[in-house]
Amino acid sequence: VFVQDIGGVPRLLVENASYPRWSPDGESVAVVSGKRILVVDAGAGKAREIARADDPVAVAWHPDGNRVYYTDGKSVRAAPASGGGSEVIATGYRLLEMDIGPGGRTLVGTYKGFDYEIVWFDLERGKNRTLEAGCSASFSPDGALVSNLLGGHQRLALISVAEGGHVEGSRVAGHDLLALVRCGRVEQVAGSERVREAGGRNELPV
Repeated sequence: VFVQDIGGVPRLLVENASYPRWSPDGESVAVVSGKRILVVDAGAGKAREIARADDPVAVAWHPDGNRVYYTDGKSVRAAPASGGGSEVIATGYRLLEMDIGPGGRTLVGTYKGFDYEIVWFDLERGKNRTLEAGCSASFSPDGALVSNLLGGHQRLALISVAEGGHVEGSRVAGHDLLALVRCGRVEQVAGSERVREAGGRNELPV
């Protein structure tokens, strides 16, 4: 796993790891390393093991930054970012990627059935439902929308959690869609090709 400041040179953060995810404060990165779940200091590169799993694939941070969620087969578990015992958060799907909604009340992820599908979880009520076919799901800041890559990762769409169905999409290849990204989340979509700094966040053309 490498870290690169925009306009800078990539530097090795941690070896033999995958699925890096930034902490909400941008100070740490959670990764899967074999059967271990690690939290790595983004500056010093010091890694600590916080959990072990039989079949880990993906990780995600709780918005409070105190917990890391990780997949283990058809379960999603949560462990303190400082290490300690874990607990089961959701079951039923072998998620290949996931994101946690505002307040840690909801979860969205991708699983492989007949096709790749996006499933949404209401963690407070213990319910879930499939939203759409697709992958690469991330929540909007308010949890109302979920991003969805379609057409062989050539088109980005947004799904309404409440109403279902796509609410907006654009061809990635044309560079006519701007995704405002912060810690791995799509924050806003606007029609612009410019790369600029706004409100302390990095804006990159998709």
